[in-house]
Amino acid sequence: MTRRAYGRYLSKEYLASASKGYGGGKERALEKYIMDFEIHGILCKSLATYVRGGMAVPFHAGSATRLSEDIDMYVTDTMDDVERRMGNIHSAQDAYGIEIRRHKPRGGGLPLPLLTYRIKYESVLGGTDEVKADLLCDPMLSGLPHKEFSIMTKLGQFHACHAVAVLDAGTLVADKITALSAGTIGYGANQLHKMNKQVYDVGQLLRRLPRSQIEQTVTQYGPLALRKSGYAQEYGKRSVCDPGDVAKGACDALLAMLMPKGRFEANDEFKGNFARFKGTYLGNSKYSLSAHRSDALLAVLLASVLLEHEQGRMGADNAVGAIGDAAATLKLLEDPATSKPTAEKIEQTTVDNKPLRQAIRHLPPDQQSLIGVISHACPGILP
Repeated sequence: MTRRAYGRYLSKEYLASASKGYGGGKERALEKYIMDFEIHGILCKSLATYVRGGMAVPFHAGSATRLSEDIDMYVTDTMDDVERRMGNIHSAQDAYGIEIRRHKPRGGGLPLPLLTYRIKYESVLGGTDEVKADLLCDPMLSGLPHKEFSIMTKLGQFHACHAVAVLDAGTLVADKITALSAGTIGYGANQLHKMNKQVYDVGQLLRRLPRSQIEQTVTQYGPLALRKSGYAQEYGKRSVCDPGDVAKGACDALLAMLMPKGRFEANDEFKGNFARFKGTYLGNSKYSLSAHRSDALLAVLLASVLLEHEQGRMGADNAVGAIGDAAATLKLLEDPATSKPTAEKIEQTTVDNKPLRQAIRHLPPDQQSLIGVISHACPGILP
């Protein structure tokens, strides 16, 4: 086996120590996360890539690091070119200590120029394990805003050992909203339980974005959603949606997650999905159910604003301003009486909650407008 670039982090001793930050029994999950970067370092020697998905979030969200299981990338070459170059890597896989296998995902859905590979490696914990690499191949995405992070960028319990090109933060948020859109170009109707990690990522990113990056989210969302929606027509199927439909699909999916019985409350399904997400990806993080519902509302707000903007009811400047005010507003929605130690948290809050109504009435005018945006696109979620 070749000497691994991330070898200093891939030992039983290091994994046992570092995984304590994610909770007991997370050694294999942490090893897989580190191997994402080890394998990415191999792939990007032959492919022009931008990292996206959960693997990209820690570069922009600092300490808000969750474990990621897969490698998600935009590759700015055609599928034929990527297959040829992956074949070259495949021929040298023994030198890299990996085994590459082309994989065809099950099920139907919207056709994509997507190549999927299962990449096996020998685990230092014994036996073999694998990561999945999803390569979305599209030369037309070569102009997406991105940023290159250098060696020694901190990634939770370890540091990057090679330079990594990542979607810029605003574009990454726009990309993640398209993933949340069930029934269009995002999750399928039976995959809503997978939305928790996207909600977490969107929330952690949006709370840190400067205005310039929020503006990038608004300006990049439409072209990106339009391009991804167009794959259906390009691959012989009727085009089924436009950017407005995608934003509406994200709103609907998030509402189904937050209000499965028509009430905004902490239902057992939401609690169970949250607990599994936190236990698998966050471990010992202090991230709470209340904070997660607040992040989900923030994602609803973002999708709502994008919908208003795409349908011409909100200008770009107003959209950017509304998103920029969201974190402060949702802090009040999460805890309407923030100065009181017995404050009612969002998991006990329903649309009939009197303190919440009073808190909204006392918001500044710009935040009152923000509530109106959510209520217009998502009737019934707020009083």
